[in-house]
Amino acid sequence: MLGKTNAWIAFFAWFLIVTLLSSQDGISTVQASGRIVSFLMRVFNIPARYRSPLHITLRTLAHVVCFCVLGALLYLAMFVTWGQTQSVRWWAVGVCVVLGVMDEVKKLFVTGRHLSWTEAGINIGSAWFGIVATMMALHIFYRR
Repeated sequence: MLGKTNAWIAFFAWFLIVTLLSSQDGISTVQASGRIVSFLMRVFNIPARYRSPLHITLRTLAHVVCFCVLGALLYLAMFVTWGQTQSVRWWAVGVCVVLGVMDEVKKLFVTGRHLSWTEAGINIGSAWFGIVATMMALHIFYRR
């Protein structure tokens, strides 16, 4: 099984990646996601009129993936450290709520970025999904 130290290293490493990505200035982040959108449009022969909706969808999916993985890694680290208890579940959710909101609040201090409560909600919901999925996977794994 995954050791405590490795589980926490994985969580903090992913947290650092998410923090660095969301700390990019507005121009850099739009350019980066724009390059991905251009690539997808070229590969899948998507008409130009779908560029904006695809861009919005891609940016939303980035939040979903980043925070789903963050929630999963946090719960896994807490599970390995303290076991599967009710308080571990609530602490994991609480930490993810704080991280999801703080990720958006810090954007107030990043040039060209803005706070979005909708994105904060997406962050929290995605992290919660990651926690629940990890709880279910661990339950199945340990039932064998």
